[in-house]
Amino acid sequence: MTNIPLFYEIPIFAFVALALFTIYKLNKVKTYIAEGVLKQSFLWIVVTSIFFTLWGIVHIIGDFFSPNKVVESFIHFGVSHTFLLISMICLAISAHKIENAYRELEGKLGFGKKKK
Repeated sequence: MTNIPLFYEIPIFAFVALALFTIYKLNKVKTYIAEGVLKQSFLWIVVTSIFFTLWGIVHIIGDFFSPNKVVESFIHFGVSHTFLLISMICLAISAHKIENAYRELEGKLGFGKKKK
C-alpha cells in the first residue's frame, strides 16, 4: 500500500461517482435514444462510460492496494492505460456512428446541403 493522503484521491473518487451517475442517466434515457437514429452510437457511449468507471476504480486500487512497485506499475501502465485506450476507441466509434446517422438524416430530409 502506498502512502498517499486520502484527500489527494478526492478527484478520482468524484470521477468514479460521476461516471456511475452517467451510466445511471444513460440507462434512464436509453428508451428515448436507443430506438432512434442514435441507436448504434448510444451503445458505444455506454461502453465508454463503463470503461471510464473501470479506469477510475483500477486507479484507486493501484493507489491504495499495490503490494509492490512491479504490481503498481502493471496496474497503472498495463490495466489503467488500457482502459483509457478502450474508452477513447469507444468514443471515436460513437462519434463515427453519430456522423453516419447525421449523414443518413441529411440525405433523407435534405437539410444541411448548401443551396446554389
